[in-house]
Amino acid sequence: MAQLDWSINIVSAGSLAAFEPNLAPAVPPGTPLNAQSTDIVSWANRTSETHQPWPTQGNVQDGPPVVVPPGERPSPFFCDPIPPDSSSQPQYVVTGATNTTIYYCCLFHPQERGAINITTF
Repeated sequence: MAQLDWSINIVSAGSLAAFEPNLAPAVPPGTPLNAQSTDIVSWANRTSETHQPWPTQGNVQDGPPVVVPPGERPSPFFCDPIPPDSSSQPQYVVTGATNTTIYYCCLFHPQERGAINITTF
């Protein structure tokens, strides 16, 4: 199984931020990242605010952020908060079945949405 490294930029998009896969050729902000199971994903915060990719309740596109007790991590756990001009820690290893989508939002700005499509190349 291939294990590729992917980066998603968090970029300013008007009054909000957007998740933009770092691909060549470039894709518009909001485009889902296509990745395989076991690939590694990191986020690069290119904005002036702290962001944290966070799973949505029910793994649905417009779901609110998953609620967990203080000090616990959701499943999946993507990364810790990402300060401005920083990269995510730890990196996220994609898990899940092929032909499914993982939906996420920013924990601090839930209207900012992204997705990872699990696929094969």
